Amino acid sequence: MAEPLPYVEPVCDASCDALVGQYRFTFQDTSSVGEGCNEVGLVLPQEFVISRKGDVLATQVQGLALSGPYHKAPTHDVSLGGEGTVVLAGGKSHPINIVIDGTFAKVPATPQEPATITGRYYAFRVGNSAEPAGTPACSIYRTFSASR
Repeated sequence: MAEPLPYVEPVCDASCDALVGQYRFTFQDTSSVGEGCNEVGLVLPQEFVISRKGDVLATQVQGLALSGPYHKAPTHDVSLGGEGTVVLAGGKSHPINIVIDGTFAKVPATPQEPATITGRYYAFRVGNSAEPAGTPACSIYRTFSASR
């Protein structure tokens, strides 16, 4: 049995500057996200831009701010998440949660070098028991790779 990898404290120092940039999603499954997600306005995004905000990495997807830690070697993992509300044209608001969990195959030395993240994209409407019947349900889980 393989030894588990040691825990690596998340650190976002100058090494995070090489991770910033615009990444384009390629989802393994490009099928429809479903009627409930369409009704809420959640779709599969095409791209995201990673920036550094102090000790964390940040981006925006579907107008929702996501942020989270970067774990250096040996894992090179990033986890960006956020909660918020999507307000549709009709004025209805829906609480949503979006998370991008991924791993850099090779950490770039500069922001100009190519970089690829592979991982999982989660987006879902946060429901509660007090909602009226017929409130749309939405849950998206897709694996992806994203390159810049």
